[in-house]
Amino acid sequence: MWIILYTFATFGSIFLSLGSFVEPKILPKWLALGIAIGWVGLFLSIQWMRKDIKAKISIRQCSIILALAGAVEAVTGLVQFVKGYPDVMGNVMTGTLDNVAGYASCLCLILPFAVHLCFQTKKGLRLFGKIAVVVMTLGVLLSCSRAGWVTLLILTFLYLIIAYRPKNRWRKTLCIALLALLGATMLSWGYIQKQDSADGRLLIWKNGIEMFKDAPLFGHGPNAVAQKYMRYQATYLQQHADSKEAYVADNVKHLFCEPLEMAVRYGLLGCLLLMVVIYTILCLYFMQKTREKTMALSSLFALAVFSLFSYPTTYPFTWLMIATDIVILLGEEKRKALEQRCKNYHHIVALTLTIISLGLLLAVVYRYRAETRWAKAYTHAVAGKDMLSEYESLYTLKGCDPYFLYNYAVELHLRGQYQRSMAIAQECTNYWADYDLELLLGLNNIELGEYVQAEQHLMQAHNMCPSRFEPLYQLVQIKQKQGLQQEARRLAIHILRMKPKVPSTDVEEIKNEIRIILNNN
Repeated sequence: MWIILYTFATFGSIFLSLGSFVEPKILPKWLALGIAIGWVGLFLSIQWMRKDIKAKISIRQCSIILALAGAVEAVTGLVQFVKGYPDVMGNVMTGTLDNVAGYASCLCLILPFAVHLCFQTKKGLRLFGKIAVVVMTLGVLLSCSRAGWVTLLILTFLYLIIAYRPKNRWRKTLCIALLALLGATMLSWGYIQKQDSADGRLLIWKNGIEMFKDAPLFGHGPNAVAQKYMRYQATYLQQHADSKEAYVADNVKHLFCEPLEMAVRYGLLGCLLLMVVIYTILCLYFMQKTREKTMALSSLFALAVFSLFSYPTTYPFTWLMIATDIVILLGEEKRKALEQRCKNYHHIVALTLTIISLGLLLAVVYRYRAETRWAKAYTHAVAGKDMLSEYESLYTLKGCDPYFLYNYAVELHLRGQYQRSMAIAQECTNYWADYDLELLLGLNNIELGEYVQAEQHLMQAHNMCPSRFEPLYQLVQIKQKQGLQQEARRLAIHILRMKPKVPSTDVEEIKNEIRIILNNN
C-alpha cells in the first residue's frame, strides 16, 4: 500500500495534467499530492490507533520509483526537443511541466537517486540506474536551463570529490578553485547566450533587494512578490526610463532567487529559521554518514543550487522530494525513536492525523469542483457566450483567487459592465500588482470617461513594462479625446521609434494605427 501511495504521489506530482482546468499543468499536480498525503495520513492514523506502525518503504524502492519517473520525464522532454515544437512561451523542452525551469529542476533533484542505483549489487538495477542518469543528464543539458547546467556541473564535481576523496590540502584547494572557475565560466557563457534574460534577472534581484530593505526584520508577507514587486519595478524604471533595463523588464511573479524571495517575504527572522533547518539537516548527515544519506543530501544540495537562479519550490514534486530527503537523513534510529515517542500519545496523534487528512481530502474535492466549474464557464465565455451569472456564482467560492478575479473582471469589461469590472479589478489589486491588471483598470476608466484615472493606470502599466506598446497606444487615444493633439503626436512618434522586444502582429497593428493617426494630423 505504501509503495502504491508513494508511486501515486511521485507520478501524480510530475505527470498529472487536466484539460478540464483553466490552469491544466501545475494545479492538478498539487491536488494529486494532496490526495496522496490525505490517504497516507488516514492509513497512518488507523495504524496509530492499533499501535501497529507498518509504514515501510525501502530507500531502494524510493530510488527505483523516482528514477523511473525522472527517466520518463526526461524522455518526454527529449521527444519534444526532437519534434522542435515550442510552447506559447517559446520553450521547446518543458516535459509535463509548464516551463524549462520546472523540467530541469525535477531532473536535477532526482539525479542523485538514479546515481545511487548505479552502486546496487543487482546488475539489472545498476544498468537501469546508468540509463536513467544518462537520459536525465541529456535532458538537463538540452533544455538550455542555465540553472540546470550549473546544478549539474556542481553535482558532477561533488560526486567526483566523493569518489576520489582528495586528502591533500592542496588538492582540495585545487578542486575548489577548479569548481569555482568552471562555475564562473558556465555562468558567463550563459549570460552571453541569453543576455537580455540575464539582464532582466539582475533587474529583478535589484528591486528585490530594495523590497528587503523596506522590511528587513519581518518581511512583507507570504504574498509579497505578487502583491508588491511590480510597483517597485515601476518606480525604479520610472526613474531610469532611458536605461537598457527598461527594454528587458517584464511582468514578474517570481524573483528567480528563492533565498532572496524568502528574505523579502519573511525578513531576517525567516532567514534565521531557514538557517536553523539547514544546520539541523547537516547535523543529521554528519551524525552517521551513509551512502543513502549522501544521496539525500545531494538532492537537497541540488535544490539549494537551483533555487539560487530559479523557483523550484513552486512545484509540488519539489516538496515531495524535500520530505523524502529529510526522512532518509533522519536515519533508522531517529525514525524509530520518533515513532516510540508518538506511541505514548497514539490516540491524540491518530485523531489529529484523521482530522487533518479528512480536511485535506475535502479541500481537494472542493477545489476540484470549483476549478472544473470555472473551466467550463471560461471555455463558454471564450466561445462568446454570456457566463456572467456563473462567474458571479463562482465568486463566492473563488473570491480570493487573483487569477479568477482578473478573468472575471475581463469578462465584465467585455460585456460592457465597466463599473462592476472596475470593482472586481480593484479587489484583485489586494493580491496582485500586475501589468495586465493596471491595463485593464485603465481601459475601464476610459470607457467610464475617467481620463485622469485612466492615464494614471496606463502610465503605471507603462512603467512596469516600458517595452509594451498597448499602454502608450491607449494614452495616444486619450490625448486625442482630450484635444491634446501635440501630446498625442509626441507619444505617437515615440511609439514608432520603439523597438519591439518580441515582434508580433499586435505590435504591427498598433504601429499601423499610429501611422494613420499621424497622417490625419
